[in-house]
Amino acid sequence: YKKPENDEDSRLVYYLKNAKADWRSPFGKFTFGMQGMNMFNIQEKTWGHRFIEKSPMDVHKFSSSADLGIGYSNSIKENIHVSVMVTNGTGYKKPENDEYKKVSGQFVYGEKRLDKNEGYNAGLSFSSEPNKELETTVYSAFGGYSGSGFRTGIELGNKSFSIESEDTLGQVTTKNYTEKITAFYGTYSVNPNLEFLVYGDLYSENKSKTDASYYILGMNWMPAKGLTISPNVRIKK
Repeated sequence: YKKPENDEDSRLVYYLKNAKADWRSPFGKFTFGMQGMNMFNIQEKTWGHRFIEKSPMDVHKFSSSADLGIGYSNSIKENIHVSVMVTNGTGYKKPENDEYKKVSGQFVYGEKRLDKNEGYNAGLSFSSEPNKELETTVYSAFGGYSGSGFRTGIELGNKSFSIESEDTLGQVTTKNYTEKITAFYGTYSVNPNLEFLVYGDLYSENKSKTDASYYILGMNWMPAKGLTISPNVRIKK
């Protein structure tokens, strides 16, 4: 295989996931630039083990984890959190490729950082991105709890999109497809140096009639500060 002259070496490519400016106004926080998305950031912290595996919506590419655009977020009475974003929709690895924008929103009640604090949360997230040939809508519901050494979460995700195609006679047909996720995960801390974890997601989509399951069983042992040893077993079907 001879590498094309204009083909970039991916080992030498860098991506920016955080290059932004925050304006904390009396009406809430406005964020401009490359920033983290609001689609699965809460669920990711509830799972809390990204170094082992991403959160389910990230695994199945329901949304990019960061994008370029404008965001607004605010907290009401410390328990209610809202976020709205308008972004390119292509993520942080690709430049803008059309005139359409992605609109996403998130509503959370409760504690957002269950990986650091005890409590619970429940929330909704959604996004919509129109396109000339493809329209994608994503929404999810999630919840989590942390206390007495346990941290657990559950989430439901749905992605629907339509594709228009034109045959040789010029007739345009539209086909609708859906992808679904049902996921759960949990962590039990025996002591500050040892914890056990479980992760599972069930995924289905009707475009290629695929059903898949993915499970992780493992443990984290922290024998010294800054060192985590994480043996785990993964099962994919």
